[in-house]
Amino acid sequence: MAPVRQGQPAAVGQSTGPGGFAELFVSAYLAAGEGTEDSLAPFLPTARDVTLRAAPGAQRAQELAAVKVREVVAAALDMNQ
Repeated sequence: MAPVRQGQPAAVGQSTGPGGFAELFVSAYLAAGEGTEDSLAPFLPTARDVTLRAAPGAQRAQELAAVKVREVVAAALDMNQ
C-alpha cells in the first residue's frame, strides 16, 4: 500500500483493514485544523462538533505505520449482550 500524502483524498470505502484505517485517521487528524473540521467526517460522525484551534497543515506526519492491530468483532462491541 502506498503511503497517503497530505492533499491526497482517502477513499473511505477502500478495504484498508484496521491498520490502514488508523493510519488514514491519524494523517487526516494531523492535517486538519481550524475551519477544516469537516475533513474528519469520514472518521468521526460528530466531526462538526469538533473544534480545532491549530492552523490547517500546522502538524503533519511523513510516514505512518500501524505497529499493533487487533481486530474486534461486532459481537464484542454490543454492550447489550
